[in-house]
Amino acid sequence: MSVVQDLQSRLTQAMKSQNATEKDILRVVLGEISRFQGENPTDDEKANRIIRKVLEGNIETLHLMKKNGRDDENVRNKLESENTILKQFLPKNLDQEQIKALLLPMKEQLRSAKSEGMAIGIAIKYLRQNNFPINAIDVQAVIKEFRS
Repeated sequence: MSVVQDLQSRLTQAMKSQNATEKDILRVVLGEISRFQGENPTDDEKANRIIRKVLEGNIETLHLMKKNGRDDENVRNKLESENTILKQFLPKNLDQEQIKALLLPMKEQLRSAKSEGMAIGIAIKYLRQNNFPINAIDVQAVIKEFRS
């Protein structure tokens, strides 16, 4: 079952069980996906990028709420519930040890990059081209370790 089909199936279940939070966030994600797919079905990779984008938006909102002292418990709980739902549809990211093992053959290239930012860019580009599910923060930590 594709990610989009899985989202649609879960939306139907959420509607039947009257789970408003799940129903709302799944509608947002499916709306974003349909905006980008037009007449062509969206592949799983694009759907995952959209889910990740919505998830990152929620995380950023939570961070800004805390930073600005606007910690509304209801909003925070809703966003955290949405994040839990969204994470279920994403492939599990590689941990730092797995990333390190994949980047080990490139260690010298990454160490010789002009800056840490360039090395991170090279690493992320390599990992994403090979469809490895990663978190940029974990890649950054591995690069820092390689370059120290």
